[in-house]
Amino acid sequence: MRKVLYIMGLLNDGDIEWMSQSGRRLALQNGDVIIREGVEVPDLFIVLDQLSMAGTRFQHMLKKLMGARAG
Repeated sequence: MRKVLYIMGLLNDGDIEWMSQSGRRLALQNGDVIIREGVEVPDLFIVLDQLSMAGTRFQHMLKKLMGARAG
C-alpha cells in the first residue's frame, strides 16, 4: 500500500484534473471482470471503493506489491 500512496502522492492537481476529465467512471456489479489473466490491459483502473478479486496469480502479485497478506 505504501507504494501506491507514494505514486499517488507524486500527482499534482493538474494530473488529477486531467484524469477526471479524460477518464470515465465505471459502476461495476458483482461478478464484473475488468482484468483477465493473460490478456493485455490498455487501461489504468483506479478503484475508488471496495474491491474483491480472485485468482492465484493476482493474489500473489498483490501480496508482493503490498508487502502484506492479501485476501
